[in-house]
Amino acid sequence: MKRFLDPARSLQLVALLTPPLAVVAPLSLAVVLPLAALTAGLAAWRGGALGLPPRGAALVMLAALAWSGASAVWAFEPALVRSVWFQIAGLAVAGLALLGVALRLEDDRRTAIGSALAIGLVIALTMLCLEWASVRLFDSSLMATFHTRRPFSSAAFNRGVATLSILVWPAALAVWRRHGALGATALILATFVVLTRFDSMAAIVAMSAGTAIGAAAFWRATLVARAFAAVMVLAAAAAPVLPRLPAVDTLVERTNEMVGPGNGVISIVHRLQIWQFTAEAVAVRPVTGWGLNAARDLPGGIGEITPGARRLPLHPHNAILQWWLELGAVGAALGTALVVLAILGAGRLGKPAAGPDPTRPAALAAVASAIAVALVGYGIWQGWWMAALWLAAALMAAVGGSKR
Repeated sequence: MKRFLDPARSLQLVALLTPPLAVVAPLSLAVVLPLAALTAGLAAWRGGALGLPPRGAALVMLAALAWSGASAVWAFEPALVRSVWFQIAGLAVAGLALLGVALRLEDDRRTAIGSALAIGLVIALTMLCLEWASVRLFDSSLMATFHTRRPFSSAAFNRGVATLSILVWPAALAVWRRHGALGATALILATFVVLTRFDSMAAIVAMSAGTAIGAAAFWRATLVARAFAAVMVLAAAAAPVLPRLPAVDTLVERTNEMVGPGNGVISIVHRLQIWQFTAEAVAVRPVTGWGLNAARDLPGGIGEITPGARRLPLHPHNAILQWWLELGAVGAALGTALVVLAILGAGRLGKPAAGPDPTRPAALAAVASAIAVALVGYGIWQGWWMAALWLAAALMAAVGGSKR
């Protein structure tokens, strides 16, 4: 019983299962997170090692939940607020609890969790390689067996590869500690090559951003973290203004001229047009926003720019713009505060080392990758995506060690 009630073992199992589940059943992550928080939290409590989550993140999250819940008062469709608020709150509580457990682990238990995560990542990459090879060699999808919709598309793996683009960094940190920089670099390169075989531009952008920030952090992690945080504050402040500039219209026109059969540029054009429409809607209610989850049914959003391309297809594909749109300047400030806390926390993770230490570069790379996906990819309130972010944060903390 004592062996079962062990928070490190719970996190080790989560680390092993999360990457493969992200590939075959990404929506299941919304179930994995609360189960992981419950089992690890109970084990930590029984062992007298249950710790509180970072105070700053908990307070800002509490304020964000209060403000988003209150938005039902002024929302144009209050039912949309109620439809998602309880899920957000539940995942936030589970995520903060799991993060608190991960930060309090004993240092000698972190190696096993890191090894499990690296193994899980390799299993997930192998599954993706088999899928890619099956389609190329036999014109048949192995994973289509688990899906009822036909024809099957590799876009079904977009959620999974986006999640792996974040999880690769704590996994690479674990490999670095056991096998050195060469092993970690090989894992990162292998992950990048595999992910580029699929249709997720967000994952490619995420790994590129993570690599750039992580490499810079080897120079001075604290300085890079502070500069990164400052850039995000400026970006959040400018987000509702930039898409409305005349230069963006010109960019849309010129990018539209580059559209060709299957080259994917049309997706970029559509993103820019979505952001323009969102920015115009933000200008109507800049302080309070339209209400939590309003993007799903915003007036005018269902209209089509071109056949099949809506002005606002369920969400803006940009977390910062979604905060502005639904929760106004107050919500955007709270959301940005969480981002800043994540960046600065990553810049302090681990303990001071005598030589080059990859802990903080890996943590900052993971945060950068997560932000990159959030800025071009999914609706920030999607349950699986919120769970993926909390799981990645907890696993990074578990592998990287407590903050000094």
